[in-house]
This record gives sequence, C-alpha cells and structure tokens, in this order.
Amino acid sequence: MRKFCGFLLVLTAVLFMACAALAEDGSLQGLSPRIVQILADQGLENCAEDYIRFSWTESPKGVYLDHTFVLISKDGIHHEVYHFTNDQSDENADQGWKLKARYDSLAPQGKGIVAFRRHNASDRTGTDISLYKDDQGFLIYRIDPNHEEYWMQGINVHVINCQFQVVSWFDRSKATTTEAYIRNGKIVFYDWDADKKLGDVNLYTSFGLNTSFSSLPKSYKEAKATFSDPPAIPGGTLTAERIKFSSNKKYAVYSGPGENYLRGGNGKASVSTNDWIQVFGKENGWIMIQYDITSDHMRIGWIREDALPKKTSVSDLSFGNHKARTAVQCTITDDPLFSMTAIANISADAEVRWLATMGSWTYVEYNTGTQSIRGFIRSDNLTSLTEEQVRSLAQSALLATGPIAEGKAVTADTLKSYRISCSYDAASGQWSVRFDSGRDYGYTVIVEDKSGMAWLAESDNG
Repeated sequence: MRKFCGFLLVLTAVLFMACAALAEDGSLQGLSPRIVQILADQGLENCAEDYIRFSWTESPKGVYLDHTFVLISKDGIHHEVYHFTNDQSDENADQGWKLKARYDSLAPQGKGIVAFRRHNASDRTGTDISLYKDDQGFLIYRIDPNHEEYWMQGINVHVINCQFQVVSWFDRSKATTTEAYIRNGKIVFYDWDADKKLGDVNLYTSFGLNTSFSSLPKSYKEAKATFSDPPAIPGGTLTAERIKFSSNKKYAVYSGPGENYLRGGNGKASVSTNDWIQVFGKENGWIMIQYDITSDHMRIGWIREDALPKKTSVSDLSFGNHKARTAVQCTITDDPLFSMTAIANISADAEVRWLATMGSWTYVEYNTGTQSIRGFIRSDNLTSLTEEQVRSLAQSALLATGPIAEGKAVTADTLKSYRISCSYDAASGQWSVRFDSGRDYGYTVIVEDKSGMAWLAESDNG
C-alpha cells in the first residue's frame, strides 16, 4: 500500500493542479447558463460529473475561442466528454456557446469518480522531464471505488500548435507504476518507482480528442506489439512513401481498387491511422497502401483515395498488363515482406495478370471465377517471361532461321500479318509460340521460360 500511496503523492504534487469544477453536491455552479441549457435540452443536466474551461485559446485560423469541456455520465460507468466553444466576447458572449463535439471514449471508463485537473507549466515526469510549457491542458482521471487512495487511470490533453492533443496517460490496473508520454515523435514509457525510462516506440501520428483511452498502449511491451516501423521496400517496380494521416480514423481495406475485390481479415480488414501508413500510389479513386496489423504482420491493400489528408496528392500507379501463369500450385499473399500469410490458394497453370514486382515477389491480379484478388506470388512460382517477351524472343529466333514463304524470305514486316498465339506448359517450363499465316503454312517456335532460349520446332512450309 505504501507504494500506491507514494505514487499518488508524486502524481498529486508533480503532475496536476486544481481547476474550476463542479461543487461537491454535483451542482453546475459556475458553468455557463447557456451550456446548462444545451445540456438540459438533451436531458443531460443531471448527468454532469465535472467541467473545465479554457479562456481564449487560439485556433489554427487565428480566431480566439473559449473552450469548456463537460464530463457526462448517464449510468455512472460510461463517461463522455462534451466540448463547447464560444467565439463571442461582448456583453452577450454567454449566448455564443455551441456544442462542438462529443467524445464518447476519451475519458477512462468504469465505476468511480471521474474528474478534470488543470495542467501546470511545472508538471514533470520523473525528476527532470518537463511535460508542458504552460497550463493550457487538462487531465481526466478516474478513481476506482476499490482503490480510493490513488488515481487508477488518467489521460492528459494539452494544446499543441493550436490543437488539443493527447500528451500522456497511465493505467495502473495494467501497469502499476508506468506512465506513457509523447516526446519527439515517440511514445516513451517511464517507471515512476524506479525513476527510469523503460523504452520507447516510434509514433507516426498524433492523438487528438477523438482518441479512445482504452486503445492506447499502457505498457512498453504492449506498445512494442502494437506499433512498428515502416519497412524498406525492396527493389522492383513499386515504391512507397509514408504519409501522415489524420489520427483516430479507420478505413475498410480491400485487396484491390474497389469493393468488388477480396477483403481480408475474414471480410473485416481495416487500417487505423494511429500508426504508420505507406502509400504506393492511386488508381481509379483508390490508393494502394501498406500498414501494420501487428509488429510482425503487415498488409498491402487498397482504401478510398478520399481518406488522404487534405491537400495531399499521390501519383497514379503505372502497372504492367501482361498475362502470366503459375508454374506450380502456390499461394497469394497481401504481406510479402513479413508474415507471408496466404489469402488464397492458386492451382498450377492458372492465369494471372502481371502488374508489378517487389524484390522476389510479383504483384498480380487473379480471378477466382467469383471474385478478383490482388496480391503477391513468389516470382519463381510464375512464368519468368511475359507474353510480350516470349513473342519477341520467338520472332527473333524465327527470323534468324531465314524462313521462306511463297518463294520469298519471311521478314518482320510480313510477320505483322500473321496471327501469333502463345501457350505455356508448366510441366516442361516451355512456351509454344505459333505463327500462322492464315493460309497453308506457319511456324511453331519453342521458348524456354527460365533461360529465354528459343528455336524453330515446326514449319508447315517444309
């Protein structure tokens, strides 16, 4: 118990200071009459637990806004934060209050006291790490009924670059003496008892007021399992850039650019914008992305282009459009760089559309007969040559033999009038290319897929 009480004293003395709040009897003393009326109109006037006000915080547009946050609980277990703003400053200013937003999961949830505490410019983590430079922020803490000696959970929100952002949090039910705080693009985990840093993970977004307290990692181990770094993209025809998306958003992910394509994760695949997202490019109103599911499981898929942050644009993707065939029975994956988890099985000698390459993988489109899938197949499981390459090799081999048709040599120009067809034999690893004049003569050229060697195998012209 001493450890718990000592921790409470450190938190109380170092982290937080008192602010305007509800009276102990639960009245709305000091709260704007206009806000009280707005709450009453929604039947919430008796559901308020606490409130806090910030005067004239500057918005990104240069307009000074007054902010009031009210904690609402209808059942004593689930706590919502109502955010009111006011841009008026004359004698009728009180009538300027408007409900800006409701945040249903920002506060810690559960039974017990939930309240605000205003930040202090002298607040620190440990002995020498300053948390804020001013008092423009607040803590929402929860005291569990079974542990009334200390704050069980808390989340700190501060004004940074004219925006309210989550800057630190703790959950003693999961990590007794650990606090997480954000510093220089990292989530840092600090042990108050040992007065030392436990570790950090890279963070590729910021957490705003839409953040869910329950979704934040409460320990260094949990964060390591949740967050990862963007992988380097191997050589090939695909490149990607990391783009910072608006935080606390989720988008449905499909294997291709459209809802008619397979959606992984048992039909529930989605990307959270709270970790890194790499973007390859766009096609028909969709963008191709890579993101992490866990620290060792990624996914490459597609989301709608309008998910991009405003004023952000990406290049159109330039894919190949060649037919290829599977040389053996194989799998297709949406995670070629990490787990390589199969999203579909493909039989041998199946036709796919060759789109691009990434290291030792080929990006293809495959149609099951009922649904289209885009994904990656190991390049050595596919024919090495595209039909275009095979045609070129076969034509060069044919012309090198000096074929004669109708008493004159066959040239590249004369072959333009021939019908040319290709077929691939997975068992032999060879292409058969047929040059048919449409009259009574033609030629068959064999091309080895792996080596590219080609030779005239049959001539109807004798």
